[in-house]
Amino acid sequence: MPSMKRVKTWTTRSFSRTLWTQEGVRNNESHFHHDQLAKGLAQVMINGKEPQAAADWYLGQVSEEVRPRAIRDVVGHWAKGDANAPGEWLSQFEPGPGTNEARAAFSQQVAGMDPESAIQWSETIDDPTMRVQSLTNVYAQWRHRDPTAAETAIRASGLPEARIQALLNRPR
Repeated sequence: MPSMKRVKTWTTRSFSRTLWTQEGVRNNESHFHHDQLAKGLAQVMINGKEPQAAADWYLGQVSEEVRPRAIRDVVGHWAKGDANAPGEWLSQFEPGPGTNEARAAFSQQVAGMDPESAIQWSETIDDPTMRVQSLTNVYAQWRHRDPTAAETAIRASGLPEARIQALLNRPR
């Protein structure tokens, strides 16, 4: 059984070697929980040269039950180093219950760099409660950076008036 250090070394060198490594690990599943190991490998690979291939590979490794969390994890991890590519990758998936968490996580990751884009991503969340919470979080982050622009956007947001007032009355 390869050590995690060895797996990380192999995964950073080549995606094809990673697939070989994963096949070897899959044959020893009794020692590791498959989804967790795949997640760890995917995180290492996403930091490598082929993050989209790593993301696609990871989704192919997890069960349908885990898929929404897997999409969220991929986007959240990938967006730490790149604000554009994970959004392009995420846009291939239809909005809905399977991607709401990923869309919320992505909007939070990019809020500090590009709040307007974060708002657009929050607005693609089809669960109304989750959408309002995500928008609220983005606006709250934005107010720390640019209070005037954030206030203008908050007032035009379409959020319930009580939520708008709560956001505007929060201490900065």
